[in-house]
Amino acid sequence: MEMQSYLTVLTTIEFKSNIEIGKLIGREGCNLRTIASGTGTSIHAEKDEKDTETIQIEIKDIKKSDSSGERINKAISKLVELEKKVRFSNNDNHQQLPPPRNQRYDDSKDKRKNFKQETSYNARQVRYKFC
Repeated sequence: MEMQSYLTVLTTIEFKSNIEIGKLIGREGCNLRTIASGTGTSIHAEKDEKDTETIQIEIKDIKKSDSSGERINKAISKLVELEKKVRFSNNDNHQQLPPPRNQRYDDSKDKRKNFKQETSYNARQVRYKFC
C-alpha cells in the first residue's frame, strides 16, 4: 500500500482580547464543530500569549483540490458571523450586545402600549351578580 500524503492549509484568524473565547467556542466546542463539519475543515482554537485570542483553521485533504480555498473562506465568514453574535465585554465590565437583527425601533409600538395602559380601566365593565 502506498502512503497518501495529506495537504494541510493553515489559516490563522486573530480576535481582539475583549471577546469571550468561551462563548465563541461554545459548550464543549459545539459552535466550532458545527462550522468545521459544515465546511469540511478542522478548526483549532488556542489562546495566544499576547492577550489576543487566536483561532487556527486547518484543512486536511487527501488530494490537492481547488475547493480548499473556498472552504477556508466559507469557514472564515462563518466565524466572523459568529463573532458578531457573541457578547463583547469592555475593560469596565460593561457588556455590549450586538444590534438586534431584523428589528427596528418603532414609536408606534410604544404609543399603542401607552394607549392600552391609559384606557384599560375605562374598557372594563363591572358586572354585578345578584343572587
